[in-house]
Amino acid sequence: MPVRVPRSRRAKWSAAAVLAVLALVGGLFLTFNTNTFGPEELCRGRLSADDVRRAFPGAGRLSDKDSEQDRSCTVERTAVGPGTSEVQFSLDVEPESGAFPFERGTWAMSGSGDIISGASSGTTGERGGWLLLPSSCAALADSAAPASRPVLRARVWSGTAEPDGLARLLATAAASLTAESNCRSNPGEAPGDVLPASAVSATDTAEVCSLPGFRLAKVTGPKGQSVQERTSGSLDSAWFCDLSFTGDERNGPFTRLAVVKDPELSVSLKDRRVEKAVCGGKETYFLLDNADYPWDPKERAATGFPSEKELSDLFGRAAREALDCS
Repeated sequence: MPVRVPRSRRAKWSAAAVLAVLALVGGLFLTFNTNTFGPEELCRGRLSADDVRRAFPGAGRLSDKDSEQDRSCTVERTAVGPGTSEVQFSLDVEPESGAFPFERGTWAMSGSGDIISGASSGTTGERGGWLLLPSSCAALADSAAPASRPVLRARVWSGTAEPDGLARLLATAAASLTAESNCRSNPGEAPGDVLPASAVSATDTAEVCSLPGFRLAKVTGPKGQSVQERTSGSLDSAWFCDLSFTGDERNGPFTRLAVVKDPELSVSLKDRRVEKAVCGGKETYFLLDNADYPWDPKERAATGFPSEKELSDLFGRAAREALDCS
């Protein structure tokens, strides 16, 4: 005859089983989707888990791997289940040329990225960014070239970053690196302001890049496209505008413009043949770059877009007037 288990005892066993399953599920979630059992300091203590979470919102377990040279670090976030995302990014100190970030055809910052300007200068976006380190930190970049500039660079290999959070992460790592190496230029100084890029918008040829007095005749792209623009930064420090044709994401901007007052960014411009003036008591540079856009002079002229010299004159005149330059 089968043994009957009292209903009250069966209910207690069922409740205990449910609690055990919930505890197991909760433990697995904490293990794989949070940093409860993971490190709170990453990259040799230069970053915290909170720094990473601000730059890459979402759940997951964090881990890191440092290089033997102590100048680079890779951080990973692994996660399981719906609503989670994996992340992998690296931080490296690298030497750049003395012309960085305004090498012709390969500007490392423009109107398409958030601009960091002030105590620290650089740029960030969803796929990465960089921050200039003081010139006294050149040894961190392991370069013997006297004209090189040390740069802390973030590369996002998997996932996407929140640009403002990534800027703060770079600033935190840079502060730690420079303090360790005793090459910080202004100890205790706050990082630069983060100036977000605008949305892409149609260009008003009566006020190109929203710069008063900057006017162009009607321009039509090689395939009949209209002109669009994206701006970033501030005319008080570093300002950028990218001009592109609609539907031409493959080639990107056909012209990039910049007004640079930021002292850190101006270093690479001081000995170059770049138009400059004194505006608001600050040395100010006016830059124009054709971004290696694939068109020849005849194609450019056919669009109604002025020559590089004409465009430079129009832009420089408008910028000087807008900034009340001497």
